[in-house]
Amino acid sequence: MIITKCQIDGNGIYFIVILCMIWLKTVNALSDKPLLLLISFDGFRYDLLNASIVPNIWKFATEGVYFKGGCRPQYLTYTAPNHATIATGLLIESHGIVGNYFHDLSTNTTFDLFNLTQKKGAINDSLMGHFYNGEPIWLTNERAGYGRRSATMYWPTGSGHWPSVPHKPTLYRSWMEYKNLSQWMNDFDENYLHVKKIHTILYVAEPDHFLHFNGFKNGKINKMMQKLDLLVKYINDKLENNSELSKRLNIILTADHGHAEVFETILSFHFTFSFSSRLFSVPFFYLKTFDLNN
Repeated sequence: MIITKCQIDGNGIYFIVILCMIWLKTVNALSDKPLLLLISFDGFRYDLLNASIVPNIWKFATEGVYFKGGCRPQYLTYTAPNHATIATGLLIESHGIVGNYFHDLSTNTTFDLFNLTQKKGAINDSLMGHFYNGEPIWLTNERAGYGRRSATMYWPTGSGHWPSVPHKPTLYRSWMEYKNLSQWMNDFDENYLHVKKIHTILYVAEPDHFLHFNGFKNGKINKMMQKLDLLVKYINDKLENNSELSKRLNIILTADHGHAEVFETILSFHFTFSFSSRLFSVPFFYLKTFDLNN
């Protein structure tokens, strides 16, 4: 699911759904000085986009064009790798963020952006430059000159040390500072509406966090989706009351992956091995590299 909102002419705002790279090629024709607001809803599966659950987000889509089948995420379907792909346009093996957790044997360092190991300093270590390859969109914008500035708010990999100068955007907040949707809206007001020359990349941790703990059972997910829908309405109302931004702003709503309900399955292995690890709610089995000294 990728949804964008952009200024077509002086008479109003229209909503369009397009691929990111195609959009980047066409946006220059819309405005000499366009601005971008990219928002990722972690775990927003494509078929959650419907009029009954998320009418405001649905309005974004149906007043333009949207992909009924959604977008194919990168494999592995983890948050950090997919958000790095969204930002750079590169495959996982090219941008270097191959998981939410992995150990780099060549440097003997561990990438653990979400502190799954609960080790002191793990998150800061995950921001080191040797993990990151490519150029994220926020730095492409800054390096273009003409006073262009970017901000990343809670975006996984958004505060990483990317190659070349500048290594980070003008304004950034680590995903660790993310608390809840109310705080998200306050930060949006304080850090975006009053800054007229900045491209902003925003991350929302829902519905991913809710689904990992609750799944789709009993329809409880609908309440969370309604909160996200009201968040989009809140943003839209704020922007429509800001004439300068509404004339120059392009909005992309996207997601990194979806979720699927699964039932207890017994796996039978026809080989013998021993391991010590955690079990995660992900749709695959794979081998991880670990630091054996810790």
